[in-house]
Formats: sequence, structure tokens, C-alpha cells
Amino acid sequence: MRKKLSLLNLGYGGDHVENVLWRIENGELDGYRAKIVQLMIGTNNGADTPEDTARGIRLVLDAIARRQPQAKILLLPVFPRGKPDDPNRRRIAEINRLIRPFADGEKVLWHDFTERFLLPDGTFRPNLMMGDLLHPRHGGYELWRDAAMPVYEKLLGRKL
Repeated sequence: MRKKLSLLNLGYGGDHVENVLWRIENGELDGYRAKIVQLMIGTNNGADTPEDTARGIRLVLDAIARRQPQAKILLLPVFPRGKPDDPNRRRIAEINRLIRPFADGEKVLWHDFTERFLLPDGTFRPNLMMGDLLHPRHGGYELWRDAAMPVYEKLLGRKL
């Protein structure tokens, strides 16, 4: 019998980096003993500069490390959004360029699978994203799960 994977989703629609930081600093992770914390945040910080968003993500990573020192942190890039010519694509690419070095390969691990969502011309593969070109549909979440599962298995040292 395979041991199940226990998951807790603490993502909220419309979240900004500062919302996540506030919740962590005010006890949202308390009482848990996570093995892995997966973090993707920043797309809703559109009014902030990429540098400010990246600084906020650094603060979130540090807060997670303080509250869950035993956990590995799987840092995901901010997903692309919109069509290839959407100005948000450039902003998000800059955020991702700035946050990628936060992964040290030990405590914080970078895992980028966004290319699986995109066609060579930069548009999203059919049926993976909702009409807003921001939120995944069921198939997009399945792709996300399938892309992340090998990382979880490696970190946990077992087949899931």
C-alpha cells in the first residue's frame, strides 16, 4: 500500500506577495511540520516593479525558512500570463530572472516547467488555461502535478 501524500493549499485568489508574507508572519504555517513547501507568488503584484516583487518573494522565502526550518522550498517561477505580446510577460520574465538565484540547490530548489504550457510561438497549449489566460484549467493542474511529482518523489525519497 502506498502512503498518501498530505497536501495543504494556502493559495488564495488575488494574493499579493505582501499578503502571503503577512499570513506566514502571523501564524499560517504554525502547527505544521512540512517536508516541502511549494511557492509561486508574484503575478498579482502588477503595480510593483519586478525588483520590489522579487524582494518581497525573498522575504517570503526567509519567513518560510524561519517557520518551517525542516522543509525544502520548491520555488516556482511566476507563470506567464496573457498572450505572447502582453506587457505582463516581460515583467514576469524579469521577476523570474531576479528570483531564480534565490534557489541555492539545498534549501530552496528552482523548478521551472512553464515551457510545458506553451507552444513554440509563446501561446498557451489548448485547453490548459481558462479564458483569462492566467489560471489553469483541470488539464493544466494535471500537467503541473505531473511536472512536480518527480521533484516531490526525489525530495521525499519514495515513489508517490
